[in-house]
Amino acid sequence: MKNHGSALPTTSGPSSGELALRWNKPQRGPGRPTRSRHLSKSWTPSSVRKVETEISAGSSEAGEQNSPIASYRKQAQQIVTGDQFGERALGYLVDALRFACGYESRSDILPEDRARLERVRQALGLAEREAHFELESDGQAWFATELKAHTTGFLAPIIRKIHVGWPSTLLEAGLDLVDLPGVGVAGDAYRSATQAYIRGAARAVILTVDRAGLTSETIELLRNSGYWDRLVGAVDDPSSDPCSLFVAITKVDDVASEEWRNLPPEGRPKRRDFFADTRAAFKARMRSQIADQLGSIGVSTNAELVSSRAKARETILQDLQVHPVSAPEYRKILLDDDDDQPFLRDDAETGIPQLSIALANIAEAELAKLERDLVEVSGRLREAASSELRRLETLWRTRAREKEIEEALKRELDLFISEKRVERDSRRGAFREFLDSTAQDRIKLLVSEAREIAEDEVREYLTDLQGAHWATLKAAVTRGGSYYGKRQINIPDDVATRFQEPMASIWSTKLLVDVRKRTGEFASDHIAMVEELCDWARDKTHSNSQSDLIEEERKRIKRLAEQMKQVGKEAVGELRQTVKTKISESIKKPIRRACDEFVAKGGHSGPGTKQRILELFGDLARQSTKAAQAPATRILEGKFDVVRSEIKVVYEQWGDPLERTAGVILQQNLHEIENRSEAEREGILTAIKQLLDAGVVKGAEPMQAHG
Repeated sequence: MKNHGSALPTTSGPSSGELALRWNKPQRGPGRPTRSRHLSKSWTPSSVRKVETEISAGSSEAGEQNSPIASYRKQAQQIVTGDQFGERALGYLVDALRFACGYESRSDILPEDRARLERVRQALGLAEREAHFELESDGQAWFATELKAHTTGFLAPIIRKIHVGWPSTLLEAGLDLVDLPGVGVAGDAYRSATQAYIRGAARAVILTVDRAGLTSETIELLRNSGYWDRLVGAVDDPSSDPCSLFVAITKVDDVASEEWRNLPPEGRPKRRDFFADTRAAFKARMRSQIADQLGSIGVSTNAELVSSRAKARETILQDLQVHPVSAPEYRKILLDDDDDQPFLRDDAETGIPQLSIALANIAEAELAKLERDLVEVSGRLREAASSELRRLETLWRTRAREKEIEEALKRELDLFISEKRVERDSRRGAFREFLDSTAQDRIKLLVSEAREIAEDEVREYLTDLQGAHWATLKAAVTRGGSYYGKRQINIPDDVATRFQEPMASIWSTKLLVDVRKRTGEFASDHIAMVEELCDWARDKTHSNSQSDLIEEERKRIKRLAEQMKQVGKEAVGELRQTVKTKISESIKKPIRRACDEFVAKGGHSGPGTKQRILELFGDLARQSTKAAQAPATRILEGKFDVVRSEIKVVYEQWGDPLERTAGVILQQNLHEIENRSEAEREGILTAIKQLLDAGVVKGAEPMQAHG
């Protein structure tokens, strides 16, 4: 994974089409899939044409080192020369890009550039046809050359996605390393890809920083990437949506070496020992710095949001891993070059193996969790099937009523459960009311509450931009992206982030908790009522077979209750996923529309441009969040309808546990069995025993013989 300073790992380029590069490796055992080095990528001509247009239109700004134009020029130089610092005249760069896009060039293309541009033209031609390109290697040297060209070379700026397969013990642990595009670069495709993955699929995020550690820009990156609001949205149950933060600190060897050289020679420790001490000091200092920086994330007058942010910080710090590393020294140790010997003796001293092990542990923990979930679900299925077979065995083993149920017992039972029926009806009615109307009404109120909080957050953010140069604000409105110092501005995304976080917080603390709690309480209440009924029946009945039936029914109700609780938990997960992935889009559209209308009316040019833009920002805080309120409500109500239906299906399948248990006590279902012949009864019992003995219900104990 590449080092990108204080940013999330990034690659370059938007696109569509695909390339895959593989290095084959023999299978290591029967049934094992072939592991291979492979690369797949996607690209489109639009990215090259955008670079061409931007550097042509913004040639006057090309000298600004942090401007988008400077960034586009570097991308053009990367494509044309294979090096972002490969100097070429601006006019030549534009002509070279025209040549790459298949247009006539007005300049003579240099021979050393032509081969690269021909490759770019071929790649864009594949993208136009939505064709795929794939390479495989058994370890030949050219594979490394192609890999470099696609990941960091002249093809990198036009690539949106690359899939690389590599024989690695780390990857064999079940780990996928994803080098994300980040959110500090131009283009919606970059941000969308990063936010979608971090909000949905990532189980750990690696921040690569240098000696300066986390800065305010880095914290802003955590917010804009979707990482922060993901944790805020899971404060009701952090274990349901875990995503650990890793911080890899680079250039520690440079710092240690510089400080070591400045020490007096007398009594100076060994360089490798000094490096080890420096690593330990960095680790402690970074943890403290990260805690301070996370504490700087905006204050709020809303108590729930303040509490959610505090819990999110606790979650991050609890799982935080800080790894000071020296990649150059690690490389030297691996190469073992006599002319370039490392000052460290062992690869463990570089910190790289520890980082690798920590990442593998994340993958193993995730796989272990999935296995536990699978075991739990399959265990419930086995137990349900086994218990049902045993219940049937008990029923069919009863040859006839061992005694007639006395009318007195029926009257006593009816009297005992009459109060329970009232309690049951009350609880079922309340639960239906919660699902059908209360929760729906609360969605509207919660979205409204979150919108008001978001308006304050957005207003504060837009107010911070008032000090920016008018040209920076103009670029932010017209192009959707600009730089304010080292900080990149993207109005739709930045405003959406500040809408998303309060929504995630309020949703998590005020509704998701309630859905899970009410569903669990509803299931537990029924267990309690059935338990009381079974305890009462145990004292009233003396038939062993009847006691067995009652006990099996008790187990059955517990299983169904656990299923109901699981459905409630899964429903909460689905609702949380909706908030994470869909709500932010509901606010981006009105913001883009407002900016486009502003530009269409000419507000972005002429005297007073900055003041008009600031007035636009003032309106955006209220209008954009208000415009997002209705679509956000529709999205959440629609998803809740789906969740409610899922819960109701399980609810209906459950039936009436109280009445079913009463029927078991009164042996109301024995008349069918009594009317069957002895041969039929024995045949059914034999079939049940064979099912269990044959392992159809794996894990069930064999049926014991009955005298």
